Amino acid sequence: TETRWPIWAYIAPVSWQVVADVNRARQFLNFNDWAAYDATTQRVMRQNIERVTATHKMPLWYYLTLHPDARLNAHDTRVLHAWTRGDSTTLR
Repeated sequence: TETRWPIWAYIAPVSWQVVADVNRARQFLNFNDWAAYDATTQRVMRQNIERVTATHKMPLWYYLTLHPDARLNAHDTRVLHAWTRGDSTTLR
């Protein structure tokens, strides 16, 4: 997956926060590396994805302010949570 860099991601001081957020997120989970994670790590990550989306901790509130299209609707949440509970190791 590719990071979408909005125009303000190139303008300091906002750019500093954007880059810091992306780097921090990639430390926890990078879907580009998904296939390299072992099955246990993938399972734990899926559980964490379900937890943070179910409790509305992700996407971050200020990210949604700038990217309202990133808001998860009920259908998106159901599909995501079905994937997190599955035994598939492949992203779809």
